[in-house]
Amino acid sequence: MRRWRAIPEDLQTRFLHAELLILPTDTQAGINDLLLVQSREAGINAAYRKRWHRLCGMAALCALAALLLFVYNAL
Repeated sequence: MRRWRAIPEDLQTRFLHAELLILPTDTQAGINDLLLVQSREAGINAAYRKRWHRLCGMAALCALAALLLFVYNAL
């Protein structure tokens, strides 16, 4: 923040407004659409992985219970 304040105000304004490259509106919209699709896909993948991990955890718990029953019955 100190470095930003050290820049003269007229240069700050010019940097923020006049010198920035701006993409055409249709290009910006296309990029935003791609980002939204990727974000949605990432959310779907995260939900799938969460369910898969829960299922694997439950399967491991059932396998452990079956093993304990087997050992108990073998004694």
